[in-house]
Amino acid sequence: MTNDEIKKALFSAAPVRYNGIEYQRVYEIVYRRPANQVIVSAGLLDKNGACIVYAPVEKVEAVTDGA
Repeated sequence: MTNDEIKKALFSAAPVRYNGIEYQRVYEIVYRRPANQVIVSAGLLDKNGACIVYAPVEKVEAVTDGA
């Protein structure tokens, strides 16, 4: 996902997929700035609502019907 797509997913609370696993929604977006670069990660809430997994936004996908 792009930066804009991950923001839309955050506000829509739509399910997302990372590494073949479906997550309930994007819980947060984290911006880090080590060594003059910006790294964007997404905190993904698991289906049970008990765990947050951090993933690079480039590897997060929107869940579509039938996928």
